[in-house]
Formats: sequence, C-alpha cells, structure tokens
Amino acid sequence: MIERVGRWDCTRLGVLINPEKSPGGQERLIRGHILACEQLLQACEADERRRGLQQPEAAKREQPLTQVVVVMDLAGLGSGHMNRRLINCFQTINAIDEANYPELVGEIHVLNAGWFFGTLWAAIRPLIDTTTAKKVRVDHAHLGPATFPPDQEAGCWEQVHVGADHLVASVGAEFLPVELGGTRTDAAPYH
Repeated sequence: MIERVGRWDCTRLGVLINPEKSPGGQERLIRGHILACEQLLQACEADERRRGLQQPEAAKREQPLTQVVVVMDLAGLGSGHMNRRLINCFQTINAIDEANYPELVGEIHVLNAGWFFGTLWAAIRPLIDTTTAKKVRVDHAHLGPATFPPDQEAGCWEQVHVGADHLVASVGAEFLPVELGGTRTDAAPYH
C-alpha cells in the first residue's frame, strides 16, 4: 500500500474532521480507514489461500501469515501535518488498528522524510505501539540535519538507506510506481 502523505490537502482534511464544519466527517474518515483495513485483511487471507497456507481462525488477526508493506511518501510534508485535529484523528485510527489489526502491517518504509519528519515523529511516536514503531524504516538519504536521531532503546524507527532496490525486494516491482523503482504506470495517489 502506498500512501502519499505529503500530498494530503491538510486544510481540506482539517475541515473534514472538524465537527463544527463537517458533522460526522471524522467518523466517515475512520470508517473509510476500517474498510480499507478489512479489504487488506481479506486480500492477505486470499493470498494465504492461494498459496495453500492455513492457520487457526483465532490466530489470523493476531499474526497473519501474509502482511502488508506500507510505503509512505512524505514529499511535501510540512507544518500543516501537525494539526491538532489530524493528530487526534491519527490517535483514534491507531488505537483501532492496534486493537483490531495488530500485525496486518509487516513493514513501513518512509521515503522523502525531509527535515520535518523528526518533529512529526516526536508528536506521533508516543501514540504508536513499540512493536509497530520497530517496523518503521526511514530512508536516511532524504533526512535533513534537523531530524531527530532514531531512539533504538525506545523502539523507534530504524534509519536505513531504503533505495529502489530495497523497496523492489520488499514490495515487488509490479506493485511500485515507476517513480519508486517499480514497473507500475497506473498507480493512484492512494492504494
């Protein structure tokens, strides 16, 4: 799954999750996220069936045999992403993910982190489970000098040079857009 977070229109998103301006907007956004997670879970289960992998029904959500790789492209990330309502919404979504989809995500690759990533990470890190935080790989080639260093003892992100070869090996060229080293030419902004 590729999320181009840096391209989010934070002003519009802020209006959507503002109860005074858009009653029920945050709930719709959260329901959409849950729907996406359910679809990803079904796709993982279908992949497991296709490959002949089986495990007890009760264990599927705790530790699926197939996991999702998330690529977060942060090109364009800025102070608009530090909106209090967005962070509160993220906190709600994160709690839902940890309660219902704890191991759906196997790896999170962060690209184009830029100078602002450290500030954003400092704000959201306390909201993220340590197990999840350890799955985060930040491409250090894009980090600026103002970025906070990784805190391995606290289970924070690992600073690596992700690069196209590593992404292709983790995700598969057929799932990555051309600009990220893949072969896909029809990649939507969010999928």
